[in-house]
Amino acid sequence: MQKKIIFILIFLLLNCSQLNESKGDFNEVVIITSEIDKKIIKSHIEKMFYSYIHTPFEENVYNLQWADVSKFKDYLNYENLFFVSLSIPEDSTIDIINKKFIDKYNDKIFLLENLYSKNQVVLIFNSSDSTDFINQLNNYEDWFLEQIDENISENINEKIIYKGENEELETLIQKHYKLDMFVQKDYHEIKKDSLYNFLWIGRGYPYRWITIMKFDLNDINDSTSHWQNYSKLLNKYMPSVSVSDYYQKNIYDDNGSIFKLQGLYEEDFSDTGGPFFSNIIKLNNNIGMYVSGFVNNPGKSKYFFLKELELIIENIKIKRKGNE
Repeated sequence: MQKKIIFILIFLLLNCSQLNESKGDFNEVVIITSEIDKKIIKSHIEKMFYSYIHTPFEENVYNLQWADVSKFKDYLNYENLFFVSLSIPEDSTIDIINKKFIDKYNDKIFLLENLYSKNQVVLIFNSSDSTDFINQLNNYEDWFLEQIDENISENINEKIIYKGENEELETLIQKHYKLDMFVQKDYHEIKKDSLYNFLWIGRGYPYRWITIMKFDLNDINDSTSHWQNYSKLLNKYMPSVSVSDYYQKNIYDDNGSIFKLQGLYEEDFSDTGGPFFSNIIKLNNNIGMYVSGFVNNPGKSKYFFLKELELIIENIKIKRKGNE
C-alpha cells in the first residue's frame, strides 16, 4: 500500500543544528511504545518482523529491540525507529509524543527520513485501540517492511562503496562477461579459466566470494535442471566446493521463471561452508550466467555479508553494444 513519505532534515523534538551518524546494527529495528501498549501489540509486531535465513542455522533478518520508555531518547539516533501508539488505553508517555507528530503532519501513519540522525527512517504508527491497531497493521504491514528493507539496503550500499572499487577487476568483468558490476577494492582474483567461462574473485576473513559461470541456456529444460546444471559446473570449476542437499530454494520472478537459487555449500579444504545464492542472468538467447555469492564466517553472523553480496549482484547491468 502506498503511503506518503515526509522528508525532513531537522530535529522535531531535539534542538540541534546538525545530524549525527546513525547508531545500531544494520538490521536493528527499535520499537518505541508505552509499557501499557507494548502488552497489547508485542506479539503482533514480533510476528510481522519474524523472518529468517538459513546460514545454515536460522538467522533473524531483523534484530528487534524494544526501547525502555523511560530512556527512549537514548534510542533516537538508531537507523530504524518505529513509534507505535494506541489512543486507548491512554498513557502519559509515547501518546504525547505521537500526538505532536499527528498535529504537525496531520496524519496517523507515515514515515520521516533523517529525523534524529543521518540515514535514518522513522515510522509513525497511531491507532485508536487494539482492534484498529490490528486492522491497520494488516493493511500497512507490507509498506512498513518495505520502508525498513529499503533503508537497510541503502545503508549497506553506502558501506559497500565507502572503501573504493577495484577498477582492474571491473574492467575484466566488463570485457569478458559483458557485465557492469561494482567490485570492492579489497577483492582479488582467485581463479579463472582460459576461455573466460568462469571467474572466481573474493576477499579475506570474513570470507566473501563472487563467481561467474557461463552456461548454455539450451541445457535447461525444467525447474530442477538449474540445480543439476549448477552443481555440475561447480564441480568442474570449483571441485572442493559442493552444494548441500539440506536446503535448496528457488526464487521466481513475476513471470514464474526461476531467477535465483538459494542454498548452502560445503568446502572440503577448510571443512566448513555457509550460505550462498546465485542469480541467473540471461546474456542473450543462448548464453546464461550464474553469478553467485558465497559467505563464510564460522560461528558468527553471516546475514550482513550475504546481504552485501546480494546488493552488489542485484545491481549488475548487462553491458549492451553501444555502451562500450
